[in-house]
Amino acid sequence: MQNLSVQATSFGSASRLFSALGEFQPELTKDGEGRFFVSVQLGSDTRVAGVLDAIRNHLAERQEDEPVSCVAVELDDRRYTVHDR
Repeated sequence: MQNLSVQATSFGSASRLFSALGEFQPELTKDGEGRFFVSVQLGSDTRVAGVLDAIRNHLAERQEDEPVSCVAVELDDRRYTVHDR
């Protein structure tokens, strides 16, 4: 099964993304260097599209409080950038 992972800039950012991806059973972890990651297990193409849409919506909603126009995600050891709408 594929895994999509996002490295967050802070615990607060990771917590907000975790909440935004709540329907996809995300996992919030911290590595040995103190970096926070939010990960989601993927399966079908529909689920991938739903996760990416949820990330885009999260970015668009955050614009008012914390301007962020894109986020880097990792999918099967490949990096991609997801932009807000």
